[in-house]
Amino acid sequence: MTRAIAIAAALIAALVAVVANAAATGSDPSLVDFASPDAVIEIREAMVPYHGPSGTQPDGSNWYLIKATNSAVRPSSRVLQATQTPSLAFLPRPTRPSIVGVASSDSAVNIENLNAYGRRAYRVIIPPATAVEIVVQVANAAQPPSLRAWTEPALAAHNRQFAIFTTAVWALIGAAALMVSGLAVMLGHAPARWAALTLVLILLERLSETGLFDGSLATGVGGPYGLTAMFAGFSLAAGARLAASVPAGRGRGNSPCPSTRPVLRPTTLGEPWTCPSSSPAPPSSLGSADHPAARPAST
Repeated sequence: MTRAIAIAAALIAALVAVVANAAATGSDPSLVDFASPDAVIEIREAMVPYHGPSGTQPDGSNWYLIKATNSAVRPSSRVLQATQTPSLAFLPRPTRPSIVGVASSDSAVNIENLNAYGRRAYRVIIPPATAVEIVVQVANAAQPPSLRAWTEPALAAHNRQFAIFTTAVWALIGAAALMVSGLAVMLGHAPARWAALTLVLILLERLSETGLFDGSLATGVGGPYGLTAMFAGFSLAAGARLAASVPAGRGRGNSPCPSTRPVLRPTTLGEPWTCPSSSPAPPSSLGSADHPAARPAST
């Protein structure tokens, strides 16, 4: 009996110690555990400004200190990526937030630049049961900046799903733009032209959001965010012109023709559509006096 009580007390003490350790680790926002079961860790409160020996960088980037640990019994790796936090600025930033460099106070920590997961991604591997300090140089980020620490399987799955979704959206918008453009060329209608232009601008806006034009000359003035805002404004203006070019109904139904027949008749190619003639039809000769059926029958 005494032995069973001792075993139960030891198990309860071990459970309490594990819960207390987990609560202490989770309650400290300034400590990042690379062995966390979360697929992605948002690192924002744990980033402390760090003044490097070189002082202010010429590109305007800043250094930040992160306290990281690995509570597992095996090495843990995370992929660091810079993210854009919601912020208000009068002028758009020239580029998207990026990690310029990563360093550690422990030589046993392995840091590697990975281009397979996008530009400016770094993989950090921390040895087991180790607490280290990591300094990260971030450029063109809001204050305070934000980083994401991904596990490699989660980041690969996220990139794959994002690529499938964006490709499907691009294909749908592109197909709709091609069909409407064909109608605009064949019919020469103003609504068709504005609809095609609206769809093309929406497609360009969606492409710019994914960073496809970040390395082009179009981002030299306002940056990628300014280019996205420009395409969004142009698409909104084209949509307004599309709504203004659609004629309002004046007759029965939704037809702009004053006749009772809501039918539009096309003319030659490239000319606008016209309504059917509203002049009255000529009277039928069935009721005239000269028609044989209108003469009285002879007796």
